[in-house]
Amino acid sequence: MSYSHRVRCFDSITIRPDKITDHGTKGTLLMNGNTPFSFEEIFSYNQKITNNENLSGLAMAGSAINFSFFTRELILDFPVTRNDIDFLKEMIRINNIEVFVNSICRRRYEFFKRQYLPSEEEINPHTAEGETVIVAENIKENEQEEVKGKGSVMISSSGGKESLLSMGIMRQMNYDIKPFFYNESGAHWLPAKTSYYYFKNIGLDVMKVWSNTDRYYKKTLRNMEIMDKKQIENKADSYPIQLFIFPVYLLASLPFVYKHGISNMIMGNEFDDPTAMERYKGIEHYFGVYDQTWDFAVAFNKFLSSKGINSSLWSIVYPVFGSVIEKALINEFPDLYKLQRSCHSCKSIKGTIIPCGKCTKCLGVRMFIENAEGDPSVVHYEKDTKSLMNQVEMAKMRLDPDELYYLKQYLTESKRINNHVEGIHLMPGESETFSRTPEDMRKGFRKFFEKWTNGTWELNDGKWVRKE
Repeated sequence: MSYSHRVRCFDSITIRPDKITDHGTKGTLLMNGNTPFSFEEIFSYNQKITNNENLSGLAMAGSAINFSFFTRELILDFPVTRNDIDFLKEMIRINNIEVFVNSICRRRYEFFKRQYLPSEEEINPHTAEGETVIVAENIKENEQEEVKGKGSVMISSSGGKESLLSMGIMRQMNYDIKPFFYNESGAHWLPAKTSYYYFKNIGLDVMKVWSNTDRYYKKTLRNMEIMDKKQIENKADSYPIQLFIFPVYLLASLPFVYKHGISNMIMGNEFDDPTAMERYKGIEHYFGVYDQTWDFAVAFNKFLSSKGINSSLWSIVYPVFGSVIEKALINEFPDLYKLQRSCHSCKSIKGTIIPCGKCTKCLGVRMFIENAEGDPSVVHYEKDTKSLMNQVEMAKMRLDPDELYYLKQYLTESKRINNHVEGIHLMPGESETFSRTPEDMRKGFRKFFEKWTNGTWELNDGKWVRKE
């Protein structure tokens, strides 16, 4: 018996959009297995949209892909094109690898029962890809009306420093900005509420979709025999399985893209150091952040093009570390900095959203703020460097190793290390910085970040070297 078969919880997952309106979708996710169950997934939009079965079904499929490693078939009970199928197949293949490597093998917490972990012999590239197949009978030619971009910019917004800085830069450059929020039904929405209401109050065209996707994830996890039921209920800084989160947001945003003719879809994907991307026992993977990489943006843009959508997905902050982002946000856009909430365990106290201050996301942000010599009280943190560093030493921090070392050196020894952490990175294959952004915007991005960095850095024999 293969490992994929041993951990298979579902024979199939059927995706069927049932009710389509110009304000949203209701559909069924049918989980077929030893104890079959169904879930009614909802996507509700805050304004009239362009919607149909294909767009609705694709957003639902994005949710289901999170569990594709644990099912044999993904049944698409809605009209799709062959290009849609090709895109979904590749997303399933990569997601399966990411789940196998990062959720099962390199796991941070013991969410899985021990008897369902792989043996050393089972850890190989073939096992990682899983055995999932797509079943689709309603295959049609692309019937979508072509979307001609009108120059507007959609910024996927969450209350984090990356999307806030992206907002500030694009606002400074006088682009037509449309913030996009994905409002899940649980506490995950709390970090975004502060910026959401601020943007609404200043008159921006804020686009929001409400969904119960997170409830689908929870119900599915609770119905998987291979999961430790107690562990999955505990609070943690990583999900038990779900690594295909942001693509669901993007797929759900497409009705807005069609309606407004959006030209640019901006995500806050910061720098991921390629020198730290080592294989795991011969398996190439993305450390659980594929949906925040340039490779994903390329795949998603190819998918958009196949649907006649004249839009592209990219990030302004992809060549800089989080410490640079925080410094620029604090100094350039104090009005936006005060909106920052980078904690998934926020609480609402007398109408104010307060971060917990103790999770690894909060610890990282507190380090960034202190490094930038900012005021942590503005975003409801205490200034206590000694306590902060004690907590950092005890935590499983998720920062890049070079950035973590750099921050520790400054915060514990007041040493400023002149290295690539404070620089703009020329990524492998690039001939100029910011080449992964629209050509007419690059000069503006360079000019902005040159004020907050120590120059351009490029890889030389596997090491980052400052470019003269």
